[in-house]
Amino acid sequence: MTSDYPSGIRAQKALNEFPELNPSKKSSKSYYKEVQEDELIALASIYGEDFKRVSSTLNAWKTSDPSFEIRVRSTDVDLSVTLCVTLIASYPKSPPILSLKDDEGLEEETKYKLQEVIKKKPMELLAEEQAMIMEIVNACLDVLQDTALVKVAGREIPSLEEERAAHEVAAIKLAHEIREAEEEQKKFEALQQDQIQESLLQGELCRQRAKARETRRKSRPPLSLLDQSPITINENRQINRDTLSFEHPIPIKDTDGNTILFQAVD
Repeated sequence: MTSDYPSGIRAQKALNEFPELNPSKKSSKSYYKEVQEDELIALASIYGEDFKRVSSTLNAWKTSDPSFEIRVRSTDVDLSVTLCVTLIASYPKSPPILSLKDDEGLEEETKYKLQEVIKKKPMELLAEEQAMIMEIVNACLDVLQDTALVKVAGREIPSLEEERAAHEVAAIKLAHEIREAEEEQKKFEALQQDQIQESLLQGELCRQRAKARETRRKSRPPLSLLDQSPITINENRQINRDTLSFEHPIPIKDTDGNTILFQAVD
């Protein structure tokens, strides 16, 4: 079969020709079988001669799970690998069975990255319960393309130990940045809490002051020029009355012109 898409080049647009690969309903076993059949048709059309169906043994239900191979190759340098796929009955709800072959010409570091792809990528896509083989192929292609770019540039491919060391350094740096961000967040939250407490305290002080002013205002005697208590005459014929108080001091001048202040009289 001849494909309209060059081998090794992404054919993401081709999925638009197969809208049935993105169905909205997910129900019974027949749904999974339909998804698998549609995906096989799409993959055969997209990858052409790089797609190959292979025979498979019967499973426990006396049916054979679809098995096939896709040759993944870079565009700039002759780097390639074969992705072997088996779609189990519950795919795409369950991950496909994946393996690699024909990778003899690849560096160990490249093989390791490809193995990481087929191990982790299906688990990332599993929640969508949709056809995922093309995305896995593209992820493998990314690894080959990166390796090809390094070779074209004449640089050495980092060793597996160097890759792991770089990942560890990046992980340590990320953890440090996360800790710093968490500490900054804690400081910010503590500052906000202090500001809230200060605001509450100031509000309470204002209420207490207002309450004290109101209490003092209510406790003051009414301002009056004359005491309303009855006048009595003692045995010496002197007039007695209770003390008369004023709210503010009263100034008067004596015969010498001096100012005298008083606030109560008997």
